[in-house]
Amino acid sequence: MNAESQRVVYLEDDESAFELVRSLLAAESLDCVLEHAFDEASFRAALSPPPAVILSDYNLPTMDGMAALELRGKLCPDTPFIFVSGALGEAVAIDLLKAGVTDFVLKDALPRLVPAIRRSIAEAQEHRVRVVAERSLRESEDRFRRLTENAPDVIFRFRFEPVPGYDYISPAIDRLFGYKPEEFYADPRLAGKLTHPDDRAKIQSIAHTRRVPEGIQEIKWLTRDGRTVVTEQRFVAIRDEQGQVVAVEGIARDITAVRKEQEQRRVLEAQLHQSQKMESIGVLAGGIAHDFNNILTGILGFAEIGQHSLRDSQALGECLAEIRKAGLRARDLVAQILTFSRQRDSVQAPVELSRLVGDALKFLRASTPATIKIEKHLAAGRVRADPTQIHQVVLNLATNAIHAMRDGAGTLTVNVAQVEVDVALAAGLPNVAPGPFMRLSVRDTGHGMDEATASRIFDPFFTTKPTGEGTGLGLAVVQGIVRAHQGGITVESTVGQGTTFCVYLPVCAVSAGTRRRAPDGAVRGGDDAEPERCDPAARRGAVR
Repeated sequence: MNAESQRVVYLEDDESAFELVRSLLAAESLDCVLEHAFDEASFRAALSPPPAVILSDYNLPTMDGMAALELRGKLCPDTPFIFVSGALGEAVAIDLLKAGVTDFVLKDALPRLVPAIRRSIAEAQEHRVRVVAERSLRESEDRFRRLTENAPDVIFRFRFEPVPGYDYISPAIDRLFGYKPEEFYADPRLAGKLTHPDDRAKIQSIAHTRRVPEGIQEIKWLTRDGRTVVTEQRFVAIRDEQGQVVAVEGIARDITAVRKEQEQRRVLEAQLHQSQKMESIGVLAGGIAHDFNNILTGILGFAEIGQHSLRDSQALGECLAEIRKAGLRARDLVAQILTFSRQRDSVQAPVELSRLVGDALKFLRASTPATIKIEKHLAAGRVRADPTQIHQVVLNLATNAIHAMRDGAGTLTVNVAQVEVDVALAAGLPNVAPGPFMRLSVRDTGHGMDEATASRIFDPFFTTKPTGEGTGLGLAVVQGIVRAHQGGITVESTVGQGTTFCVYLPVCAVSAGTRRRAPDGAVRGGDDAEPERCDPAARRGAVR
């Protein structure tokens, strides 16, 4: 704004005094319009629009200078106000300055008036610029505050000097971690305490070395309620004029759900891969088993004929016996392959699982070393199953457990209990939906397995046993049987501590029309207790 082209209002009842001031302004080349106001009415009219400067006498017949100052405060408070008076005491001058007067000039020192006007206009202009700048700054700060307070990501600034601590941390920290920004301001080391142990070294390294990592960093945190939150963070080093890192700014985004979804996708892809592999091997195994059975029929048949025809030749008879024994072992292998490939018909009926497991353990006890203790806890519960195949599941799992402990003493623990499979557990069991299940667990105290081995134990033909001691089909057969029963199987193992297998089979619900239970005798595939609602798909809805 150009000060040389402004309106100046002069409140003065003395016409000669007004003309004197106008002459003075002209003589000093102050190119402005000087307007005369001589009473309250003319003064009020002259203040709209607001002039650049107001000059006023202190003593007026119709209104005094203080009243004029108050009127200025109401109509144009930002306009400079200069008293031009014949005499002002020191106390009055101080009171006027406190009341908002810009300056005062005595009439016997009028040469000071023009510099005072110029200075007042310049200061008013600077004030307006400063007001605009401050308003713009406040608006910018307000916008930044709204953005940071409403942003889902955590925005922060941590200073290293002079005292380490947070200059700012956005409210999103409360939503992510359960801690308020004020808690971080009060304890600058809180972030280090909340960092997951796996990533604590990253945060401590930044604090101790001031080396700010480049790119996106994935860091895990522990929330107030004990959850683990995974964040994606980007750090920016703030340097002073000498290039020293004095602070670090950054942003943290919660990617916990993204990582969980990626892990679920990885599990599903692995399950799909396993399913496709099992399907391919199953087709192959079925074909091999069919042809191999035809070959075995001839081997076993001629071996038996040879034994009957050559009873007088002991040596040849022993050889034929060995041929027959090998053929029987091959036949058992074919049976396992067929079970694995699901080529054999499975007859399923309501059975008491604890009785099946108990019978299998009786059979197993005779061949178990005395150094191995067998503990069992078998709760009642019925499932729809093929008794022969369930025996095979128990024997395979228990035999593997005993083999893992054969080098020393140990304990084989077999439990049967009814449990509720929740959504989280069902997510890791293909073809299993949440609901009531009977759980068969087989736990040993053997040498255990590492993660790489445990991930492959259900692969057909994979075995950790020495050559000649295992076919690698036992657990693949177990998995095939369990899945054929609409169930699932899990394994947990720790090297040096042992392994636990858990088999989940759907509970067979007995209808109100059940007349009697099966007797306590031999295990039966079905009895007069029918009808029973034992179809898992019909009872719980189609499995996933």
